[in-house]
Amino acid sequence: MITPVRLPRTALRGAAEWFTHLILPRPVPIPWGPTLRAALAMAMALVTGLLIELPQAAIPLAVGSLYASANDTERAYRDRTRHIAWPAFGGAAGITVGSHLRDAVPTVALVTTVGVALIAGMISAKGPTASAAGLQILVMTALGQGLPGHTAPWWQPAIFFLCGAAPVLLLALAPSVRGWHRPVHRTLARAYAAQADLLRAVGTPRAASARRAATDALDAVERSLPGATHAVRGPAGAADPACPRCRPAALLDDLLTASEAAAALAGSQEAVPGPFAAAASDIARRLRSSGHRRGMGRRSGRATSHDLHHLAGDSPLLGRLASAYTTADHRLRVGATHRRHMRRPARDRKPTGRLLWFRAARAARLRRVALTYGLRVALCAGLATPAAELLHPDRGYWLLLTVALVVKPDAGSVLVRGMHRTLGTVVGILLAALLLSLVHDRLGLAVAAVTATALVPLSAALSYGMLTTVVAPVVFVLLHMSGVPAAHLMGERLIDTLAGVGICVVAGHLPWTSSSRRSDRDWVNHAAHTLTAYLDHLLRLGPSAERHTARRAAYRTLAEARRRLAVRHGEPARARARRQAGNLLQVVHLLEHIADVSTAHGLRPAERRAPVTHRSSPKDRTGPAP
Repeated sequence: MITPVRLPRTALRGAAEWFTHLILPRPVPIPWGPTLRAALAMAMALVTGLLIELPQAAIPLAVGSLYASANDTERAYRDRTRHIAWPAFGGAAGITVGSHLRDAVPTVALVTTVGVALIAGMISAKGPTASAAGLQILVMTALGQGLPGHTAPWWQPAIFFLCGAAPVLLLALAPSVRGWHRPVHRTLARAYAAQADLLRAVGTPRAASARRAATDALDAVERSLPGATHAVRGPAGAADPACPRCRPAALLDDLLTASEAAAALAGSQEAVPGPFAAAASDIARRLRSSGHRRGMGRRSGRATSHDLHHLAGDSPLLGRLASAYTTADHRLRVGATHRRHMRRPARDRKPTGRLLWFRAARAARLRRVALTYGLRVALCAGLATPAAELLHPDRGYWLLLTVALVVKPDAGSVLVRGMHRTLGTVVGILLAALLLSLVHDRLGLAVAAVTATALVPLSAALSYGMLTTVVAPVVFVLLHMSGVPAAHLMGERLIDTLAGVGICVVAGHLPWTSSSRRSDRDWVNHAAHTLTAYLDHLLRLGPSAERHTARRAAYRTLAEARRRLAVRHGEPARARARRQAGNLLQVVHLLEHIADVSTAHGLRPAERRAPVTHRSSPKDRTGPAP
């Protein structure tokens, strides 16, 4: 009798876990601010489009509002402005190029599209804001080729697109009238809360995961307040305790001091009394209530600064924690009576030669990553453009749009985004078909579009599949309201999506797996070199400001390498590739543990080594071996 071939239970369990993780969105809090701003901006765009009754104006207005809402987050107001404005300008440039390509010769359209894809891909490797700008350049280049209104001036779609994005930006900046620093306070509150959780987890099995969460929260604070690390310290290294203008930067300075001690405690597994975690939680609570003067300066009746120093005893690590929390408490009490806007002070510390070398090495690595990124996007766009001409000569922009949205290596695995795109498009088309069959008047369709747009910020935070599910009905409703028979295009859109995802997987994922593994090894090597620089600062007993900078650079690069390897390890790949990613991930965990233990050793004055001046060989030693 022939026995059926069964897959190993581990393989089935791994595939089931991966697919479950792919489908189920991660739990996130509801972003009420971006949700309300998205609904109001889309309502303003649709009302304006209905009043002027111009199809060539209605779609750019609504699309500009839609993509600006997708880029709206609860960041600091300066970062929020950049993250909305720069992608909007990129989208305006893309829609201008796309409108010129509608009647161009196919060869010219192909070469131009590939060139735009290469530039957009290289831009996207520079950071989150640049990634959003590069994405909108290519997306709007694709959409600009399918916009109605062939007789409109070349500048008109870009102006309407910017007018659609402007309300989102203005609404996002409206609360800044009451204080620019409040989003930074909320980010600081999350970092202090994560640090409190780390202190509670010291000595338990979840200490490592809590320390990584605290590192990610601290990275978010530094991204929201760039350049402010040690900005309030003078030449002698003493922080000004009553500087209301620099209070968020000063609180970050205290947070860095406390995080160094907390990481050292996690590495040494020294017992942490409960009032220390309670003090960190109390600071987080008062930062969340920073909009109320009384709530910001009032303690919750827990341990005072005298109690913390008494509990610290002779422990230098607990003493540093007590000093950092006492200083932060004083800043909050001063800030409750002296409320001013935050002004970021200038940094007077000149970069050292080692720092310049690391910046140059990082720039060279980013150039290599950017070129690889651009080539992947350009190759997929070069294949998608003639495929769209073969499938749908008149409306082939959807296939290029799929390529632009899926080939985003900085946002996760291309294969995972392709599956998200496919599932989200199928569900979105079904929802759009149901909506168009039930609602026929323009007012009802406008209300549905506003409601779906309000869900864009939440769906973007959940997963890319949820975002695709929400955006697809909005696009079909906008096409139907502009006079395009959207119901007849749903089958074509599904075919274009499947073809685009296939091109992304075949040309944008499979040929680049070896280069991705090399990039992973480069990131681990860079993290190891950064950690070596931090250990060198510890051995040479350098200034505290330089030690803090080196420590944050080490933990930041380790966290980035860990995130990249976690994405790679979760991909459905061959066993050898998954094993290599898992081994590199274990190396990163070991390096993080070395950083924790080294920090704990370096902060103990009795155990510190003498400053290292040179490395002697064993033959030069006169004393006993250590």
